[in-house]
Amino acid sequence: MRCTIDRALSHPLISVDLLDRVAGIIKFRLGTIPTVITVRIVKRNSVGYALECSHMIKTAVQAAVYLPAFRDCEWPGTAVREFVRVLTQAYSFALKAGHPPQSRWLVANPYYELPREGE
Repeated sequence: MRCTIDRALSHPLISVDLLDRVAGIIKFRLGTIPTVITVRIVKRNSVGYALECSHMIKTAVQAAVYLPAFRDCEWPGTAVREFVRVLTQAYSFALKAGHPPQSRWLVANPYYELPREGE
């Protein structure tokens, strides 16, 4: 079943600050962490979408920083859903292990370029 962007962002740990469907830009927060995560939806080919993400995740229970390697997804919502799943699972696992949320869990992606104003 096709996943919409709205459905992908409906997770209780996700707070959307901006959803610009025309530009393909989403800005949101994870749980109680104040850092804004920016995602750009990119059409890779005639049938595939992927994401460019401003942040990776590294919680207290992870061995290394993790940025999902996105395969091309048939729908933009599917790509967003996969990224949200990775973030929320890592966040939830750390909470269950007794670690309070910290801004440092979100690590800036050095390969991501923030969209310019008007993009």
